[in-house]
Amino acid sequence: MFSAVLALLLLLVVIFFLFSSVRRVDKHSTSVTDHRISKPSRKPSYRAGQKFTLVEVSSHNRRDDLWLVIDGKVYDFTSFVEDHPGGDAILRYAGGDATFGFKGPQHPDRVWDMIPDYFIGELENPRE
Repeated sequence: MFSAVLALLLLLVVIFFLFSSVRRVDKHSTSVTDHRISKPSRKPSYRAGQKFTLVEVSSHNRRDDLWLVIDGKVYDFTSFVEDHPGGDAILRYAGGDATFGFKGPQHPDRVWDMIPDYFIGELENPRE
């Protein structure tokens, strides 16, 4: 009888630790994801009101140097590429106008609060 109670108690302790560690891991991974999405790891240093041509933007079309145009505004998403929840889909419009892709149903409303952190200037001739 004593060994059965001891075995049951040990089983309950093991189950408790299993579930508490799972909860901690989920909580930690959520906070890391939220942090990565909220701010760029480095703030691009461009002067306010800077204008870029579409030709200039088009030269920033790689994973390690990624600019996008959204609604005539230029954003440097280089520091966000690895954290993009959609994976390499962000590279589809690399160095070009991503307005159409950005406004798709896959993006939650919170992205509009996030992108100002990546803003670096305006497109010089939006109809270029």
